[in-house]
Amino acid sequence: MKLFAPKKKLVVICHGIEVFTPVSGLKKKVLQQADRILAVSTFTKEQLITQQQLPAEKITVFPNTIDPFFQLPADFSKPPYLQQRYGIQGDEKVIFTLTRLNNKEGYKGYDTLITVLPKLLQQGIRFKYILAGKADAVELARMRQLINKLQLEECVLLPGFIADEEVMDHYRLADVFVMPSKGEGFGIVYIEAMACGLAVIAGNKDGSTEALQFGKLGTLVDPDDSEEIGEAFVRVLQEQHEPLQVQQKMLDSFSFEQFKGRLAQVLAHV
Repeated sequence: MKLFAPKKKLVVICHGIEVFTPVSGLKKKVLQQADRILAVSTFTKEQLITQQQLPAEKITVFPNTIDPFFQLPADFSKPPYLQQRYGIQGDEKVIFTLTRLNNKEGYKGYDTLITVLPKLLQQGIRFKYILAGKADAVELARMRQLINKLQLEECVLLPGFIADEEVMDHYRLADVFVMPSKGEGFGIVYIEAMACGLAVIAGNKDGSTEALQFGKLGTLVDPDDSEEIGEAFVRVLQEQHEPLQVQQKMLDSFSFEQFKGRLAQVLAHV
């Protein structure tokens, strides 16, 4: 494009793991030739500077947004059909993670999370942990082995892929969304959870911090510190959260209207 239309401006948006290690060839050329690079978080910007050797002044932090077609719930009650499907009792808390389970990634933190769960049982907290998302065979076997080892078969559920039409209902079913990841470029799943009024716990070492507005919208924990994760669990499960307020605070930062305003500013400067 630059060769045949040198006056045209090239803007590149960078999200996550695809730029967390040095790129080469055409990808490297694109980053070098771009007039402006948009990083979805401060963490991604730092990776572009250190891993891709790009000048900081060329990069603008440009957060993601909630999908404009995501239907924001007005009713935050737990769907009875999912309570029945998963055998959830009235006094059980529901912990939810929605992600892909990939044995080659290993940064989402759900395995560390599972090792913390016996401590909740020791404290008398009754719960179901729903770890949802498409899994490869190797990772699924590893998770089942870990669950069996910790004797959590009655508490941890692996439903696999969740159809789009049921995603919002799963958020509504939960009391807290947890994913102590270490490699998120941003983490749209966190703002989806907050859009459904859900309290969120995320890691403090990656782009998750941006999605949670550095702790203003949710709870950030050291993803390598199981003790800290466990303490955050107990605290958040005991707190009262007003779903409508959680939803509104998220929209104040990440609504599609906010996104369009930020994009207009970026294009004006380009």
